[in-house]
Amino acid sequence: MTKIHEPLLRYLNEFEALLKDYSPSKLSLAKLHELPLVLLVGPTAAGRNTLISLLVKTGRYHFIVSDTTRKPRVNDGVLEENGGPYWFKTEEEFLAGLKSGEYIEAAIIHQQQVSGQNISQIEIAHNANKIAINEVQIDGAANIYRFKPDTLFIFLLPPTFEVWMKRLNRRGDT
Repeated sequence: MTKIHEPLLRYLNEFEALLKDYSPSKLSLAKLHELPLVLLVGPTAAGRNTLISLLVKTGRYHFIVSDTTRKPRVNDGVLEENGGPYWFKTEEEFLAGLKSGEYIEAAIIHQQQVSGQNISQIEIAHNANKIAINEVQIDGAANIYRFKPDTLFIFLLPPTFEVWMKRLNRRGDT
């Protein structure tokens, strides 16, 4: 099956410039330091989201829904919805959030999309008296560590190379 790739970001240069030395706003940093945060780190299809789903079911955790500029895709025959796996943002909306320091981390992925974690999602967890949890790529983990070194980072790997390849091949098309 051939994957359909999205075009390059229209504002790629602006995203690169903003993210080069990005720092959340002072207000976002103050909020971030008050809240517990758990991040699962690992390669795509390692099982991070499966583990997060199980932890959220315990009632102690709140899944941080990340923002992304990519278009929704079909997974298991179902089109992703806004607020499900992601908040789907336009490039302009995402740029505005970065400029105002609303993200605790963000990254350009394959020059096709920008994804990141908005401080508002961590506030939702705090207001519900739950632990904020999400998955993040290794670069995102390094960025968050700079701002919140007491974050609990858990690194996951798929059980075997063969299982990993099967998972990657099942991932949704755009």
